[in-house]
Amino acid sequence: MLLRVELGDDWNEAIRLQNQFSFRATGSPKLPEIPKTPIFDLEKLPGVEAFDFADVALDSEPDLNPGLERYAANARAVQQASKDDPAERERIAKAVREKGYAEFAKYGPTIGHGVVVNNWARPAVVGNYDIDYIARTLITEGGIWANVMPEVLYYRAGEDSTGANLTGDNSYTLTFPKDALPQSLAKYFWSVIAVDSIHYRVLPNPTKRYLLNRETKPEYNSDGSLTLYFAAEKPANAPDGNWLPTPKGSIYRLTFRFYGPIGGVANGTYFPPPMMKTSN
Repeated sequence: MLLRVELGDDWNEAIRLQNQFSFRATGSPKLPEIPKTPIFDLEKLPGVEAFDFADVALDSEPDLNPGLERYAANARAVQQASKDDPAERERIAKAVREKGYAEFAKYGPTIGHGVVVNNWARPAVVGNYDIDYIARTLITEGGIWANVMPEVLYYRAGEDSTGANLTGDNSYTLTFPKDALPQSLAKYFWSVIAVDSIHYRVLPNPTKRYLLNRETKPEYNSDGSLTLYFAAEKPANAPDGNWLPTPKGSIYRLTFRFYGPIGGVANGTYFPPPMMKTSN
């Protein structure tokens, strides 16, 4: 279980409150046995072997998303067919390689059936997927799980304004006009992180700063706008709290989170401004 709480202006009080959080079990619950399923690396996704443990995975916990019963039955059928017939197993393996991976790549940029504006992708569904299994799969692959939209809305960017990959070899700015500041679009708080494009882990850096939000105390421009900076070294004109280190040699993507989305973030009409390359 993961719980995110903003520290606010009084860190000591926030930590005191966090230490009050507690969980207790009622009765004498029996811990379930963790299903044994294939372990794989994100650099090499599983093929037909992913179906070998379909029964184990599907029987471990009821699916919270309605409408997927047909797909669960199909997965069980594929498991049975691939187990009983070597030729059929090879046919399924080929289908995964040639069709499954292609679908995965096709819908990756839009996170399923989402929309991309300013090279920021906004998923159509998140947290509760109904029958949109491709979005569910992509979000699971890149983030393990996600909150539902009323709790937080995620935007993802992996390209700058020209469509080139974001890389630590370049410097970028992200400027929000004064009438559309991040905090005005979040009931609670906002944050932006940079992760590598393969394993989706935060980028290691000497400053050990892995996100920008209100806690980094960003400074606003004289006209009320807000500029965030992404670069291996802090740009000379960048306030420290506005700068996120992005090490040289890295290809990365950004995730912008709005907790308690309101306004255009909530209704789907808003997208962050484009990432502008300033130097290389």
